[in-house]
Amino acid sequence: MITNYKFLIILFFLSSYCYSQIMTATYKQEIEISSDDEIKNKKDARFSSFHHKLMKEANDIAKNLEYQLDINRNTSLFFLKDFLVKDDKQHLLKLATSQSSGIFYNENSTNTRLWQNEAFGKTYLINLPQIKWKLTSDEKIINGFSCKKATTYKGGDPEKDKVIAWYTTDIAANFGPAGYSGLPGLIVQLKIKDKVFTLKEIDDKKKNKIKKPTKGDEIDLNEYYQLFSRAKGNVR
Repeated sequence: MITNYKFLIILFFLSSYCYSQIMTATYKQEIEISSDDEIKNKKDARFSSFHHKLMKEANDIAKNLEYQLDINRNTSLFFLKDFLVKDDKQHLLKLATSQSSGIFYNENSTNTRLWQNEAFGKTYLINLPQIKWKLTSDEKIINGFSCKKATTYKGGDPEKDKVIAWYTTDIAANFGPAGYSGLPGLIVQLKIKDKVFTLKEIDDKKKNKIKKPTKGDEIDLNEYYQLFSRAKGNVR
């Protein structure tokens, strides 16, 4: 009888573990906006005021966006759910999704990180580098989840381009928004510059098939950034 009881307990935990590896997570987004006082104190206050107004309008759109993260054991797919805006608001949508446009694919078994995105009228399949995380002892509760803090950076400046992740070890899936992965649990909240993505809900009954993106010109991240550098040079 005791042996059967122990078997049922083990079976329950194994089932829970499997469910934690196959799920669909939904994330909401916000943009961190500087205070009016901070804007007034800046040297280029006129431009900053215009940019501040623009980001407030972009945040009104960002708060209505939802992102989907499909997880199937060692693979994940992250993308923006369908969202329509008027033509005169398209520039605000681009501002809101500047860190999260396109499709992000992760495959742990092959250390593959791909980002499928459109730029300059073409589709690109960008190979993303592996992430070097710095784990910290900071902890806090986010939406009921006990979270720990980790940091990395996107770009050349470790401080200016810092990325902050709050992950929970309660969910055994080392994925998160915008292709960020490799932590000891699911990322509950991710901050990339002024963009903040926060876990809204988890559905472990959905079993979405994950397809690896294949469409687009294959380039690495540095080559992708060079496209924008050249475009800026041509504008000048």
